[in-house]
Amino acid sequence: MTITNLAIGNRIAVIVLTLVLVIGGLIAYVSIPKEAEPEIEFATIVVTTVYPGASPDDIESIITQEIEREVVSVDGIDDLRSISSESVSTVVIEFTPDVDV
Repeated sequence: MTITNLAIGNRIAVIVLTLVLVIGGLIAYVSIPKEAEPEIEFATIVVTTVYPGASPDDIESIITQEIEREVVSVDGIDDLRSISSESVSTVVIEFTPDVDV
């Protein structure tokens, strides 16, 4: 007798076992202490600016470089990256871990 024939022959038992496992899993998930899932804050800010119809060179000179000039004066910056593409400027600012975002 294969396992499928056994499951079909005892389908009520299979349904009850499945429900017990699902309910037990939900109870275990809800009762997990919060210390097991600590809240992690990443000190990263992303600034995305859209300027429709502008070329990547225009985006870089008009928007990206201006944002970088203003942001670089902020204390606690660990890394500053930027991407200028057609119509979109994205500046990623990563802070040191001790900075309160």
